[in-house]
Amino acid sequence: MRSDRRLYSSVFVHMSGIHISCLLMTIALVASTYASSIPLDHDLVGHMGRTVINEQKHLILGYSGCCMSVAFESRSISIKMRSIDGHNSAIAYLDGKRLCKIEVAADWTQYQITDNLGPGLHTLEIVKATEGSQGNIEISKILLSKDGSL
Repeated sequence: MRSDRRLYSSVFVHMSGIHISCLLMTIALVASTYASSIPLDHDLVGHMGRTVINEQKHLILGYSGCCMSVAFESRSISIKMRSIDGHNSAIAYLDGKRLCKIEVAADWTQYQITDNLGPGLHTLEIVKATEGSQGNIEISKILLSKDGSL
């Protein structure tokens, strides 16, 4: 899948006049990778610390150390989130190992956590790394690949 994304990106960069169509192909390719959207108020999505599910059923992480966790079976997972106010970062842990630090943007952004997992049960944990005075992180979606499940 990654080679396909690079192909569309290079076409977008090197050819003029068809930028829009190439951008749309890239968006369609990324969107078709994820089919299962997991609601954040699902019984199998855990959260701990100063957290709340708001009226849109989004999860808000308030203070440092707050976290969201989910066990899933899928070859890929992504999280759609934004920094409500201030500068925020989060740490992603996959199967108990620190995977990456995410600088959370103010605009809604879909962060692909991984796209090459093997078969079996996996656990993702997203932990707010910045202090509460920096503002909140809002998570709107957990997205699994087409074959994914909780």
